[in-house]
Amino acid sequence: MIKNQDYASIYKYDELQRELAAEEVLWGFQTSQPNFPPTFKVARHKTLEYNPKRLPSYCDRVLWKSLPGVADLLRLTAYEACPGTDSSDHKPVRAAFAIRPTWGGGGGEPDGPHRFADLRAASSGGRAALELTELRGEGLEAMDYDVMGGKSDPYIVFHLDPPTLLHHTLGVGVDPKTKTVKRTVNPKWEEPQTLSLNHCTEATLRRSHLLMVIMDKDFMNPDDFMGAAVLPLKMIFEQEDAERQEEEDRPRMPTGGTASGPAEGGA
Repeated sequence: MIKNQDYASIYKYDELQRELAAEEVLWGFQTSQPNFPPTFKVARHKTLEYNPKRLPSYCDRVLWKSLPGVADLLRLTAYEACPGTDSSDHKPVRAAFAIRPTWGGGGGEPDGPHRFADLRAASSGGRAALELTELRGEGLEAMDYDVMGGKSDPYIVFHLDPPTLLHHTLGVGVDPKTKTVKRTVNPKWEEPQTLSLNHCTEATLRRSHLLMVIMDKDFMNPDDFMGAAVLPLKMIFEQEDAERQEEEDRPRMPTGGTASGPAEGGA
């Protein structure tokens, strides 16, 4: 298969791509199918000579990960091995990427000519706010083991990316957070959480992310990290766009030549 440059058939048996697809390792990372010979196990001081006692494998890889709202701005442009490097039984690989900026560059950004300064600019209008309701967690890790009966005391700290998007109502550098729910691994936060935002464009919001860091309150030691989740704010707009389109697409019932109301039903 190597002689015939049938690298796709070799890649079918690659364990890394299989485990990535099954979301068993390196969640959120991706890689590209190599279009070059396997890079292991090769003879030292040779261009590309394999050890007959070992199965040729793609042990040398480049992986990458992006925040969901900006993943489309990253494009792989080159991915290749370096067979001329002969000091190891591996051949190194390299990759090149093209990245489109969102903010802070010159003209022609994909989201228009706004800058980070837009996020800090004063305005006579009211601030936008992000309200989070019905927050809950299920099956969280028990951080307080035998001493406290195998429970946790979780709370959530909220961050925004870019950081300048968040208007710090509690003081500079003080990130908003929920109350602590004591002794549970299935917490529920009944009170809505409202995050005040600095003034910005809708295009900026569509590229922004809410980061939720779940912590375990520890009254004797530093609080423990339990996990984190990322919510791309574009999902909120996409849901709103879909609901608006659904409203526009509803058939109208004609009565005497005029629309008298929507016809609705379940599918």
